[in-house]
Amino acid sequence: MRPLGHPVWAAAAMVGLARAEDREDARSLYRRAIEEGDAGWSAHASWLLANLLEREGDVGAAKAVWQRVIDSGQPGWAAAAFTSLVNMLAGRHDEEGLRAAYRAGVALGNPDAPYALLQLGQVLRERGDLDAAQEALQQAIDAGCEEAGYWRERMLAAAERQLQAGPPGGEAA
Repeated sequence: MRPLGHPVWAAAAMVGLARAEDREDARSLYRRAIEEGDAGWSAHASWLLANLLEREGDVGAAKAVWQRVIDSGQPGWAAAAFTSLVNMLAGRHDEEGLRAAYRAGVALGNPDAPYALLQLGQVLRERGDLDAAQEALQQAIDAGCEEAGYWRERMLAAAERQLQAGPPGGEAA
């Protein structure tokens, strides 16, 4: 099936059809849109395919597809793919993956790279490594993350709670 043969409208039609079809058909239509579409529709279809792959549990394939979109630098979709990848890594508590995503983002000049450090800070906080969490958040702030004031306030509040709780082992100073 070749909906129109036009690099924009055919890809748009395939993406639209994929959303209405079952998962196997959706994967096939997304892949065709990736191959036959212009750069924008190819990136859009890639992002959708990676989301589908993640929902199906194929994390490795999802990461690879998102990474291709990130590497493409396609306006809008590269940022969306980076955010999706970082969110998946954070959801899996993948500290090394988040660090690698940050480094790769910096290497590509991605202005969203500090988001990986913010998520790393959250993962570290959940694990109870408050010092490392604070360090990751400070690094994100220093790297120019969005809403730096909010993150500074969270860091101060966490430090205050830590002081009130006293040193580890329960003995107050």
